[in-house]
Amino acid sequence: MLHEAGHLAVMPPAIRNEMIDNLGNNPIHQGGEMMAIAWSYAACIHLDLDPHIVFHKDGYKGGGDTIVENFSNGNFMGVPLLQWCGMTYDEKRAREMNAKPYPHMISWLCLQNKYIEV
Repeated sequence: MLHEAGHLAVMPPAIRNEMIDNLGNNPIHQGGEMMAIAWSYAACIHLDLDPHIVFHKDGYKGGGDTIVENFSNGNFMGVPLLQWCGMTYDEKRAREMNAKPYPHMISWLCLQNKYIEV
């Protein structure tokens, strides 16, 4: 459920308001999957929830443990896209902004529509 909330959260309002059951097979939603994974991991850390609950061994095509291991080791897929949407900072940008880096979130919702397609 938390990961599905991430899909909604990482899309700008114009897209989020039109989302229904199945996501389209297009670049916006393909990038959104990586963003939703990164968002979900950040949410687990923020909520002090074991990431293995969300990224369980039977989910993510059997890759849940690998996702948690990668994120735990600082290998953050999806974070550049979250940063592009103004939702978080990577280590370098956080230092420049004197702010906390991912998994800290600046905003839990994407508020900017930087997508060409709507």
